[in-house]
Amino acid sequence: MSIHDHDASSKMGVKEFYKQSGRYEYADKMKRILESWIDPKTGLIKEEYTKKRNCPLCSSVSYRTAFIKKGFVYAICIDCGMMYVLNPLSDERVDQLYLESDYNDGWLAVLQSDTQKKFDRIKYEEGLILIEKYSRGKLLDVGSSIGFFLEIAKARGWDTVGIELNTQAVEIARKAGIKVYDKKLDSSLFVNEKFDAVSLWDTIEHVVDSREIFENIHRILKTNGVLLIETPNANSLAARILHDKCATFAGHAHVSLFSSETLTKYIESFGFEKISLDTFISEINVINNHLEYYDPYTGDSKNTKDVLGMISAEQLHRNLLGYKMLALFRKR
Repeated sequence: MSIHDHDASSKMGVKEFYKQSGRYEYADKMKRILESWIDPKTGLIKEEYTKKRNCPLCSSVSYRTAFIKKGFVYAICIDCGMMYVLNPLSDERVDQLYLESDYNDGWLAVLQSDTQKKFDRIKYEEGLILIEKYSRGKLLDVGSSIGFFLEIAKARGWDTVGIELNTQAVEIARKAGIKVYDKKLDSSLFVNEKFDAVSLWDTIEHVVDSREIFENIHRILKTNGVLLIETPNANSLAARILHDKCATFAGHAHVSLFSSETLTKYIESFGFEKISLDTFISEINVINNHLEYYDPYTGDSKNTKDVLGMISAEQLHRNLLGYKMLALFRKR
């Protein structure tokens, strides 16, 4: 078993995976919400619903526009190459999205589907195997969602703790017996506690400014403790070919899009050293749908093996072109 067995769209085809996991219903709900927030005069999300930001990596104000998707501007920093959403939702609008709309229910339903859990289990177990090469003991998961990763870690003997701000996700995790704090990770939390490992699964891309998070992770990790990060890859082959059609570009949620280079530079700036960084999920089926003039996520391409008979999943990941990155860092 390997983390590449988590590649659901290549294992079963993206159309079937989306259908079984409930992603189509979730996407429809999200589309309706965002369309109501767009200013018809500008084609962008209404200015009063957003906030302005500089580059999250180097704070530069110099950028070029990659594209505009569903009212969000995707910028690439001219100085460091970081990709980010220039007009992310305001804190108030994010709260409304997660607490007052049916968007939240839709995504939690996806996470609890049998199909999603099947592939998440593979990913989480491989992540734990990687961590356990270097550390054992107490584990904190930041952005722990419904707590499924911590359930698996707990079963493997870890002393687990989660942090999650989504109240419904917290309830689900606590019902499963997972200890979860519904608070931000700041200087007031874990004042007298140290952890052997910290993980962030699909979390860092959601945060406009994550500096406080990583400063505090460095504070609470033991010397030589490890930090595991999984996040979308802005330089994946799928992103480069599909551009705005790529699902990772979801401006309401994914506001900081890292590449292997920008992620490494960012995390190392907080006093960590990189141990490893790999990619997984090829999105070959998605790419072939697009190349065969289908919709990338609803198309009927049967080719899940390679791109144009030339690029295999192995070649793709060897060059760090997979859809997601899994990186391990150690506290210096």
